[in-house]
Amino acid sequence: MIAEVTPFEVAFRSSVRDATAVRSERRGAVLSLSDGGRRGQGELAPLPGRSPEALEAGCLALEQLEASALPTAEELGAGGWLDAIRRASARLPAELGAARHALETALLDLCGALHRAPAPVLLARALGTTPPAGRLPVAALVDAQDPSEALRQAEAAAARGIRTLKLKIAGDESDQAILERVRRLSRDFGLRLDANGSLSREQCARLMPRLSEANVEFLEEPLPFDQLPAEVPPLPLAADEALLSSDFTLARARQRGITVLVLKPMLLGFVRTLELARAASAAGLEIVLSHAFDGPRAMAASRALGLALGGRRYADGLAAHAALEVWPEPLPGHVTAPFLEAWTSPGLGVP
Repeated sequence: MIAEVTPFEVAFRSSVRDATAVRSERRGAVLSLSDGGRRGQGELAPLPGRSPEALEAGCLALEQLEASALPTAEELGAGGWLDAIRRASARLPAELGAARHALETALLDLCGALHRAPAPVLLARALGTTPPAGRLPVAALVDAQDPSEALRQAEAAAARGIRTLKLKIAGDESDQAILERVRRLSRDFGLRLDANGSLSREQCARLMPRLSEANVEFLEEPLPFDQLPAEVPPLPLAADEALLSSDFTLARARQRGITVLVLKPMLLGFVRTLELARAASAAGLEIVLSHAFDGPRAMAASRALGLALGGRRYADGLAAHAALEVWPEPLPGHVTAPFLEAWTSPGLGVP
């Protein structure tokens, strides 16, 4: 099997922000695996400020992988293909989540060619589920702090048929400013809030009861994980950054009132995301998949997993984003559509 790592870089048309960072570009690399005329591609794109690894370290680790560490076409074409991917990924350090993601999704894409099946079908077989026959909704990001700009972003999402929004809030905002945006948007949309751990305990105590009265699905990372009080919150809480913490467990999450896990495959690794989703669902926690401003191959992999996990869940945060708006290659519809819908081409379906 031949491996090749090709860097990419895209500059956004306009910056996006959260409580801790402003982003104006996305850097990463595409891993291509070729075997007997078949090819699989995956992406690594560590998110600066969030991922524990550097892009250069992930690229180097993939370039140094020996051919003997990769599964054969026979292994990937058999029923135990997921175990074969898991064994290959274990050859990379656990902290290189994005590099593992690239290898795992490139092998998943190659499996699609070998099995002549789309990635959602392969993943559903592995999970023992059935992909939905119709479409599943997705949620879009609204990062603007100005109420008028936030409303403009929301209206643009609505024009594409999206009815769920993720609103970024920050601890340096006043309660009133946050509530003004929430009230404007919650009239017409399902709404979830993400503070990236930036709120104070006092701000949480003031805001959460008032937010629970609005149309807010859940509040993501209001405080750092170890600062969450061990008491029942007035609205559902979600964990995101906490999943990368060494002291995170599902049991501790439940003890701290967390009922939703927001899983970013690019940060966690694709196989670990799948395994966390399965374990969390068995423990009664809700699962939401989310992008990290990923490229089209990573988005296709996340959408495939979202379809395999099925409906009757919160909408996954997988609407098209700033990096895809400026992507230099033509993108297939199943990557950018304002909903999740199965495709028929093998693997990830990205040329």
